[in-house]
Amino acid sequence: MSERKKPDWRALSQIAYSQGGYFRVAQAAAAGFSNQLLRKHRLAGRFVRSLRSVYRMADVPLGEHHDLVELWLWSEEVGIFSHETALALHELSDALPSRVHMTVPNSWSRRSAVPRLLALHYADV
Repeated sequence: MSERKKPDWRALSQIAYSQGGYFRVAQAAAAGFSNQLLRKHRLAGRFVRSLRSVYRMADVPLGEHHDLVELWLWSEEVGIFSHETALALHELSDALPSRVHMTVPNSWSRRSAVPRLLALHYADV
């Protein structure tokens, strides 16, 4: 029987703070937080569920590009902001796209649960 890792609040906090307060469920699990413990902290108001498999520490103020951070984490850190979104981020266009454009690997084309404001493009970059 494998021994459960004790939750390491400090490790999870370091991860989350480096990502604008956001963290993935897999990152929390690596720090010893089970799904049940995540739920407990969410119900207590310490964590906020942002997107599927993405949480945010409630006491961390939202940063300038918090919406992009949560989408990048949703992509398991493999998505690349592209098209109009990349132009806006690099200040090469003053047009604000109505959707965030992200390119993900071709293997993601079978995924069905895509956040509403995200336009996915597929390419192995």
